[in-house]
Order: sequence, then C-alpha cells, then structure tokens
Amino acid sequence: MERGGRPVGSGGVGSARLGCGRGHVTLSAPQACEQGGSFGQILAVAVAVAVAVAGPARRPDRTVQAEPPGQPAIILFRVTRLLLVPGRGVPLPGHWSRRWAAADPLYRWAPEPPGPPYRADERVAALQAAVAADDEPAILVAHSAGCLTVALWAGRHTGPVRAALLVTPPYLDPGWVPGPDDDVIVGEVPRVPLPFRSILVASRNDPHATFAESGAYARQWGAELYDAGEAGHLDTASGYGPWPAGEQLVDRLLTDR
Repeated sequence: MERGGRPVGSGGVGSARLGCGRGHVTLSAPQACEQGGSFGQILAVAVAVAVAVAGPARRPDRTVQAEPPGQPAIILFRVTRLLLVPGRGVPLPGHWSRRWAAADPLYRWAPEPPGPPYRADERVAALQAAVAADDEPAILVAHSAGCLTVALWAGRHTGPVRAALLVTPPYLDPGWVPGPDDDVIVGEVPRVPLPFRSILVASRNDPHATFAESGAYARQWGAELYDAGEAGHLDTASGYGPWPAGEQLVDRLLTDR
C-alpha cells in the first residue's frame, strides 16, 4: 500500500522510458529482468519480440522504449486505448477525466457519461461494446460507480484489458438492495480478484466510502491500495481538477511497475 499520495518508482543507469504526451517515466534495467541479465541481453530479447510482433501503429499510441547509450530506441510494447469508465453523474468540464480526454487522443469514454440513474447492466453492456470494438490492449480508468462497472464487467466478460485504475469506488454492503428512490441500480457487487492488474485509489474523507471499506474492496479485488490522503471523492467539488498523481498512476499501469 502507498501512503500520502506518493507513487513509488525509480530510474537508473540503462533504463526503459515510457514516451507519452505529458513526459517520460523511467524504469531501471534490473526491474526489467529478475534473473539479473545484462541490459544487452534484455535488448536482444526485446528485438526478437519486436521483430516477431511489431507492426505499423493504426493510431497514436504510448510506447515503452529501451534506450541504452548510443543505441536507437526499440519499442517493447504498445498500448493504444485508455478507456474512461464514468460514474453515476456527468463530470464537469474541469474534472480530471474531462481534462485527460481533451488533452490525449488515447482516452475514450466507455461510454460517454450519460448521467443518472446508474443502471449497472446498461453500463456493463456499454463497457463491453467499447472493449470488444478492438483487439488492441486497453487500460480502464474508472471513477466512482464506474469502478463497480469494471468489477461487474470482469465477472461477465473477457477482453484485451491490461489493467485498471479504480478511483474512489462507492462502498455497497454485501446484500445491499436499491430502494425505490435510489438512482443507483445494481445487484451484488463482485468481491473476487480481478483478472488483471489494478490500483484502487482511496481517500481518507470520501463521503461514499470509509478508508477501511475502500481497503476491503482492494483486498477482495486483488488491487494495490493507493492512499490519496484527504481527497474527498476525487471529483470537481473536492478540487480535482488537475490530478498529476493520477496521471502518474496511469503511467505505472502502462509500465507494469
């Protein structure tokens, strides 16, 4: 678990670098090879893989590139889809998710936020349509009830999902049943490990979940728990807005750190 909203990561001599529109994230060579092989050996494997599977990109992408001194960059893997999974409401123009979608063509809504009520079956169907529209690898970025959409989708479907960032999911007690006036229509929330890597962002003063409840979700879903501190619901009302730490978390998922 991480505390205080500080992502962990380090670079070093001989590194892999993630190229993206906002900057670069470095990965040290020892992180890339648990067996302690030399950077040249790692590059040899990378070249073989790249020759076997690389092809022309069909759209803009984010790439992890190996950049040893004096050597040209080599693409190690490509991620071309970052799917934003909305919560119950419609995020305001200043919301971090709106900002990311406007600034980076790799972000796409899955679906475009329809607003309340939140009907889980409809949201899962929309996410499945977005995932199944392409066989390119995808990372899911979900906020609030969108995290429930991701958990429900993972229990019903499979697809080329590489990882998920789950931001402040609202906690529902096991066996919770929506009342006649509720605008969140969802059945039992899955409480089993997700079949892909995930990071769950928890706030210390989220009005929709205690930190302990968020921790329970993280354990049940097999997610890494990231402590964002007192960040409210990480929405516009809480001042988010720009969220650089969230961008760093997406970069971590892209690089498997």
